[in-house]
Amino acid sequence: MPPPFTEKEKVRLRQKMLRAARDLFARKGLKKTSLEDLTSSVGIAKSTFYVFFESKEALFLEVLAEDGPAVEARLRAELDKAGDAREGLERLLQAIVQELETNALTRRMLTHPDELQLLVDYATPEQLAASNSSGVALIVPYLQARQRQGEVIKGDPILFARAISAVSLLTLHRDKIGADQYDAVLNTLIKLLAKALTTPE
Repeated sequence: MPPPFTEKEKVRLRQKMLRAARDLFARKGLKKTSLEDLTSSVGIAKSTFYVFFESKEALFLEVLAEDGPAVEARLRAELDKAGDAREGLERLLQAIVQELETNALTRRMLTHPDELQLLVDYATPEQLAASNSSGVALIVPYLQARQRQGEVIKGDPILFARAISAVSLLTLHRDKIGADQYDAVLNTLIKLLAKALTTPE
């Protein structure tokens, strides 16, 4: 039977587990991170893990949910700097790409879709919404607002948001494109998509 913990100890251990899990999941992924990896990194027994989380998937979702507000704030800050919809979409796309190139956990989800599917199959809609750091949840309302203002073309904003998010896949092909051409290709694609989705000035 797991030892009893004070509320203060529970908070401290939970935070230690979240920090350890962030590193382990980013490096090894959901499948290859064992329960022993998670518990030994914070000095608790395997049975004690379930005092805090019902599964590895639940822990991973909580780690993603912790990141969510900060990621959204960074993306929203780029939208707030923009003077019009075209600039907003360009800034947002650049910020999404930057997030994927610098946030190891978010990139793991992009490079290992099988692990992402495990989380999707496990999670409730509320958990998925809380852990979404792809920007789609932010993009749709932005597109809808700009459509009402006549700055974004008519059409399905969800479809547009998915097209915008698809640009992030280019980050997986830096080597194939070539380091000398990657930035130019990425910037060209971003500008073309932003122009296609916005109305003429």
